[in-house]
Amino acid sequence: MKNTHELIKVAMFSSITAVLSQIILPVGPVPYNLGLLGAMLAGILCMPVTATFSMVAYIFMGAIGLPVFAGFMGGIGVLMNSTGGYLLGYIPMALLTSIARNKKWFLTTIAMLLGLLLCYVFGTGWFMIVSQNNLVASLAYCVVPFVLPDLAKVACAILLGKAIDKRLKFINHK
Repeated sequence: MKNTHELIKVAMFSSITAVLSQIILPVGPVPYNLGLLGAMLAGILCMPVTATFSMVAYIFMGAIGLPVFAGFMGGIGVLMNSTGGYLLGYIPMALLTSIARNKKWFLTTIAMLLGLLLCYVFGTGWFMIVSQNNLVASLAYCVVPFVLPDLAKVACAILLGKAIDKRLKFINHK
């Protein structure tokens, strides 16, 4: 981290992700929540190192027991259970999105979709190991029901990211 401003962004986006993770709809083995939106926004609004560290900080806060994961859960056990891989997938999501930030929004969207795909790969692979389910069952439980809501999060992140970025540029130029 180069300066205090970037450290503040790390704290802010890890906290935003923690708050968004509490907005949940508990269905099936993996709850619907808005935590992934926090990773997407960190990617859109932060430099790659800052975006990545904000998600590492979020995971670390949860790992040491702070109730930042969905349902006010915390502890290493949450990361070790069947949904832990999806949480770890927030890191590449933020990184890939941030690498494409400040480029054309189309490229940012593609990067965000690639990050989402990596999140699904990490999460589904971990789910298969922990739950002993096969790929088809794991995809049916953990990916298929989430594709449309996660695509909606991508669209929301793009719209929010554009609006916030425009406002921040306006504030910084005053």
